[in-house]
Amino acid sequence: DPSLEQYMRDNLWHPSQMIEKHKDGSILMTMEVGGLREVMGWILGFGRQAEALKPPHLRQAVSEELTAMAGKYVDFAQKDGG
Repeated sequence: DPSLEQYMRDNLWHPSQMIEKHKDGSILMTMEVGGLREVMGWILGFGRQAEALKPPHLRQAVSEELTAMAGKYVDFAQKDGG
């Protein structure tokens, strides 16, 4: 998404952040941070447009949070038929 790429480049979340664009159009943002809670919030805020790649414990934390969130909507999807 070109607008997401521009948004990423226009904002500074951390002084150490680096952004690189890959040939497939994906964007990789790397940074060195002291804690992961805030980073996890950013990743979740981008929804399906973002993926935590490293470190493994951040990826696991995001996965656990998304699983818990999805669990809140299981009954709704079953009742709604979709």
